[in-house]
Amino acid sequence: MAASGPGKELDKFLDLIDEDYFSCSICFEQYKDPKILPCLHTFCEACLLSLVDSTDSTQVSCPTCKEGAGATMTTRELRDLRGNELMMSLVKIFNERRKVTRDEGECEVCEADIASHICVDCPQYLCPMCTETHTRFKALRSHKVITIEAHNQSKPTDSPSLMTADFCEVHRESKLKFYCDTCKVPVCTDCTVVNHRFPEHVQRDIRDVARQQKELLKIEIETLNQKFKILEASSSAAKNKISALRKLCQKEKEKVKEKANEVKAKVDAEHDHVIAQLKTQYKEKEQSVQNELDEIEMHHGRLASLKSYLNTLIHHGNAAQLMSSKTDVMTRIDEVVAMDMEPNFSDEVVTFQPLPEFKAQGILGFLATKRDVCISQCTIENVPRQLLKGEFIDLVITTRDKEGTQVVPQEEVEAKLLKPDGSWAELEVVSGSDGAHKLSIRGETAGNHEVYMTINGQDMPGSPVEIVVTGLIKTHGRDGSGEGEFNFPHGITIDKDGRYVTADNSNSRVHIVTEDGRSCKSITFTEFKQNFRPFDIAISCGNEYFMTDAGNNQIVVAESSGDLLRCFGHKELKSPRGLAISPIDGAVHVANFSSNTVEIYTQDGEHVDSFGGSGSGDGQFMGPNDIDIDAQGVIFVSDYCNHRVQVFNSNHQVVRIIGCEDHNEGRLCYPLGIAVCNNTLVYISDEKHRILSYTYSGQFLCRVDCDVDGLSYPHSIALTNEDTPKLVVADTHNHCLKVFL
Repeated sequence: MAASGPGKELDKFLDLIDEDYFSCSICFEQYKDPKILPCLHTFCEACLLSLVDSTDSTQVSCPTCKEGAGATMTTRELRDLRGNELMMSLVKIFNERRKVTRDEGECEVCEADIASHICVDCPQYLCPMCTETHTRFKALRSHKVITIEAHNQSKPTDSPSLMTADFCEVHRESKLKFYCDTCKVPVCTDCTVVNHRFPEHVQRDIRDVARQQKELLKIEIETLNQKFKILEASSSAAKNKISALRKLCQKEKEKVKEKANEVKAKVDAEHDHVIAQLKTQYKEKEQSVQNELDEIEMHHGRLASLKSYLNTLIHHGNAAQLMSSKTDVMTRIDEVVAMDMEPNFSDEVVTFQPLPEFKAQGILGFLATKRDVCISQCTIENVPRQLLKGEFIDLVITTRDKEGTQVVPQEEVEAKLLKPDGSWAELEVVSGSDGAHKLSIRGETAGNHEVYMTINGQDMPGSPVEIVVTGLIKTHGRDGSGEGEFNFPHGITIDKDGRYVTADNSNSRVHIVTEDGRSCKSITFTEFKQNFRPFDIAISCGNEYFMTDAGNNQIVVAESSGDLLRCFGHKELKSPRGLAISPIDGAVHVANFSSNTVEIYTQDGEHVDSFGGSGSGDGQFMGPNDIDIDAQGVIFVSDYCNHRVQVFNSNHQVVRIIGCEDHNEGRLCYPLGIAVCNNTLVYISDEKHRILSYTYSGQFLCRVDCDVDGLSYPHSIALTNEDTPKLVVADTHNHCLKVFL
C-alpha cells in the first residue's frame, strides 16, 4: 500500500480546488491579509474596511450572511481580529505550486544580481547578498529561506516544513509550543514566564491540545453531517412541496374552469328564467287590472239599474208607490253609496335591474389563504328579532385568530336550521376573502327557528340564534253560506275559549269557528225590519255579544247562545262600523261612520257621550271605521278618509297620530282594522291589502303579511289569547279568515 502523509494529503486537497477558493468574494482577487469573521467567513481586511466607508456606518456586517449571529462588528473590532493563518498558508503553497521552476533569474529585491535563494514565507527570490540581509533582520528571522536548487528538487507539499512556522506574535523568534487554558490562546515558552505564569494560568502542550481539538472537530463534523442530512431531507421535502403545489395549482385551475362553465350555464338558464318571470308577472298584473275592470263594470251596471228604477219611480210612480218603497229604496241607496267605487290599481311596476358592473371575481370566486382561528374571537351579527315570511336576512359570521384579526379558517364554517316542525335543514355559508361569511336565511314557514353554527365541530359563541318568522300560517273558510264558509266577513273577535267569532256580513249572521277552522255555531236574527248586517262584534266580561248592525243602524246585544237581549243606538247611529268595550268602565264605544263621531253607551244602552266631528283636524274624522281600547283605556280609532289612526286619552284628547309619517311603507291608505297588543305593538290593516305593525308610540316597524298572502280588503284584526299572540284577519273580499304569526 502506498504510504501517505501530511504532504500527500495536502497535495491531494490542492488538486481538488481551483483558484476561486482563494479569492475574496468582495474584490474577487486573491486574499490579502485575510480576516476571519465570527461567522467564519473570510475576506480581505481592506475590503471589509472599504465596506464601512461605502455605507457611512461605524459597523460592518458579513456580506455573505448579512445579519447572521455575531456577524456585525465595529471597525475597531475588525482591526483586532486575528488573520486567517490557515488561509494565508494555503495561498502561499498554492502560489508556489504555480511558479515555474527556474535556475536563474534576477533578485526580486535589488533587481541587479542573479537570484540564488527563495524565501518561502514572502515569497521572494533573493541574491546571496540580499539573502544575508534578509536573515539578519530580526523581524524576518522566522522566515524559511532555502536555495533555489533545493526548492526545485522538492514539491511544495512534500514536507510540512514548507508550511509557515507558527511563531508568537509577542516573542516573534519563539514558536508557539503551549496553549493557555485560562486565556484560551496559543503561547510560547517566554509567554509562560512573562504574561501566562503558573499557577494563575494553566498551560498544556499545544500538540496535545491540538489532538484533542481534532477529535472534538471530528465529532462536530459528524454532528454537522447529521445536520447536512436533515438539510438534504428538508431540501427534498421543499422540492416535493413545490411539486405538490404545482399539482394543486393545476387542480385549482381545473376547478376555476369548471366553475366558469357552470356560471356560463347558469347565466343562460337565468336569462330564460328572467324572461319567463317577466311574462308571467305582467300577465298577472294584466289579469288583476282586468278583474278590477270587471268589478267596475258590475258596479256600473248596479248603479245604472238603480238610477233607472229611481227615475221610473219619480216620473211614473204615485204617492203610495213612492212611500211604500221608501225603506227599501233608501237602504239600497245607502248600500250603493257605501260601495267602494274607486279603482284600486297597483302602482307597482316590474322592471329588470341589471347589475351595475360585471365582475368575474364576484361570480367565479376568490383566492384565500386559510389560517387557524380562535373560536372565542368569532362573532355572529345582523341577527333579526323577527323575520317576515318569504323575506331573506343575511347573518354575518366573522372568523378571527387569537389576536382578533379577521382570517379565513382552515375548517369550513357549517350551519344548519332547526325548523318549527322539528326537521333539520343544511344551510350554505358563503365565505369571503377577509374572514367575513354570509349566511342567508329565508322565512319559509312561520314560527320559531334555531340556527346552529359550528367551526370544526365547535359551536360558535352565540350559537344557536333564534329567529321568529312571522307570516301566514293558516287560512279558514271560503266563499259560501254553509258551515265554515263566509260571505264578506268584516269584524272579528276571540271568545274566552279561543274561538274566532266573525261578523259574517252578507250572510246576515255571526259565525263562530274553532282555531282549526271547524264550525261551531251561527247567530242570526229575523225580527228586524231590515236584514241583519253585522259589521263588528265585541264580547263583554259578562260574555254578552255586542254587534253593530249596519242594516238597521243599531247595536244588537245577545247571549252567547244567540238569544236576543236588547237593541239600542237607533237615534245616534248612522252606518255604525267598529265597536269596542272599555276595560276600565265597560262603556261601549261605536265608530259612527257616516256621522264622523264616536258614540259612547253603557252596556244597558244608555247614550252617555260622543266625540269627534267632520274634518281633518286633530280629533275630527272623515269616516271613523274601527276602534280598539287598550288596558289603560287609551282609544285607537281608524280615520278612514284621513288615512290615519288617531289615539285619544280617556278625556277624548288626541295624544298622537299613527300612519302619517314620511316613510312610504308605513303611510296608511284608507285604514280599516286595528288591534293593540299588550301596550307594546299596534297592528293596522288598510286598503292597500296589507297589515302593518307599529310601536305603541306610533313608529313604523314592518309589514306583517306579504304580497303572496293575497289579502283583499282585510277589514278587521283580532289577537289570540296566547303568550305569543297570533293575528286573525277577516280577509273580506277573499271570504275567509287568515291567521298570521
